[in-house]
Amino acid sequence: MTTATLTLPGKGRQDAAADFCRRQPANRGSWGHITICLLLIAIGGGLMFKSALIHAKALLGPILLQQAWHETLATGLPTKPWSWADIQTSGRLRAPEHGIDLVALDNSSGEALTWGPGFWTDPALADESGLTILTGHRDTHFAFLSDINPGDRLLLQTKDGATHQYVTVKTQVVDVRHDRITKPDAGEWLLLITCHPFGSVLPDPPERFLVWARRQSD
Repeated sequence: MTTATLTLPGKGRQDAAADFCRRQPANRGSWGHITICLLLIAIGGGLMFKSALIHAKALLGPILLQQAWHETLATGLPTKPWSWADIQTSGRLRAPEHGIDLVALDNSSGEALTWGPGFWTDPALADESGLTILTGHRDTHFAFLSDINPGDRLLLQTKDGATHQYVTVKTQVVDVRHDRITKPDAGEWLLLITCHPFGSVLPDPPERFLVWARRQSD
């Protein structure tokens, strides 16, 4: 039977640093050697801590967001997922055809989009009658938009507990440097926005991928 060994991120570096220190000739007066060893071990430990923190955020974040969302539904008010957060839960977005269930946050700041999609707060678009806008990162929460098709459902639950169904009508790529974003018609629409192209590592590209979904009768 083959046995696989699991190595935690950063642990290999820390073990290698300790092994390096053990292999060096003992010299109690060699403060430079001692300092290097301690530094290497500290770096390895720091990498392990950083990796553990990332994993902890990935595990605890959704739990705290769900708890805050349940409180929002109970009170009808936006709720912070933790006391020092600059974000509040403000909606719930589901895409049944893609297995997506996300808590939406009250803004689209950098912190908000780290944890989930956020409601767009730019008055130039957000105040347009009949238009609800959510933004998200193309490589995390809104990665599924690369596979969305006309006819796919999007369910948006609001703070009052009501769930509104939207059906995807079309997708669109625009260049924010010169293209204008306008509603297809006077109906009620949900607009999802993320960066484009998908899979690119270039930060803040000029193109945006849009998903237009029309609200259905409740």
